[in-house]
Amino acid sequence: MTTETAPLPDIQSTQDPRNMPIHRVGVTSVSYPIAFLSVSDAESVEQSTVAEFNMFVDLPADCRGTHMSRFTQSLRDWQAPFSLASLSDFCDRIRTSLDSSEARVSVRFPWFVDRLAPVTSEAGKLRLEVAIEVVTGSDT
Repeated sequence: MTTETAPLPDIQSTQDPRNMPIHRVGVTSVSYPIAFLSVSDAESVEQSTVAEFNMFVDLPADCRGTHMSRFTQSLRDWQAPFSLASLSDFCDRIRTSLDSSEARVSVRFPWFVDRLAPVTSEAGKLRLEVAIEVVTGSDT
């Protein structure tokens, strides 16, 4: 017995009769393991950590929706360590893959630095919370 299937229509790409743009659509609180590269004049340090991403694009008035899975797919497909410079490239990749005029990515993660205890001078780690937001596209 053979079953024929018809492809599902791409609802997100169809015309929206309401003609209302939406400033920001996307996904929030996506937890994902990353490598982050911190570059300074003195040194470059790469750490593995777990980050929380919020990723958004604008939705033009003539579009009904966006492909939400492309946000996490872009994250999964990113192979290089993240850095301040590469986050802009990552944000632009999302904007391009979703055919949008603007994209916004915010990321939060813990970062550990070496510190000496003030009294004993024992080495230890100090946890810092890093928050970065990048916007690419028409308003940048």
